[in-house]
Amino acid sequence: ALGLDGDFIECGVFRGGTALLSATAMAERDAARSLHLVDSFAGMPGTTPDVDRFREGDLGTTSVDEVRRALAPFPFARVHEGYIPAILADVAATRLAWAHIDVDIYAAVRDCLDFVYPRLVPGGLVVFDDYGFPSCPGARRAVDEFFAAGRPEAPLCLPTGQCLVVKLP
Repeated sequence: ALGLDGDFIECGVFRGGTALLSATAMAERDAARSLHLVDSFAGMPGTTPDVDRFREGDLGTTSVDEVRRALAPFPFARVHEGYIPAILADVAATRLAWAHIDVDIYAAVRDCLDFVYPRLVPGGLVVFDDYGFPSCPGARRAVDEFFAAGRPEAPLCLPTGQCLVVKLP
């Protein structure tokens, strides 16, 4: 993805570990693009009953200020604080080369895909962190439904429990 034209986005930042890895890799190669970091930093919103195992408020042990401090050396990192999907309107990205979707619940994964997929450049990558995790059945359902709806890509399951999609031309 570093060789493609487009910004990077991470939906679901939590404490910023993956964001820091992404920012470091981007800085070593090319810091001309933006890394958009999207999270409520307040825990889960309402969830879909009988689909999601997480409940409202779960994973709220994070701090937007700590994430901003950790990423301060990377001026291209843009923190967008708020709930998905509303906060995605603040992300000024028209072309994405890489997306990391780690939002754990059905509705948020679907909302992220609705935003990310049309902006993803051919060859662009999306990593779904929660795809194979028993604690996140809604995440897998959202990905499977999205790509079963006439899109040419197929999710590739990884042994880590994640899944990868490469946007086809």
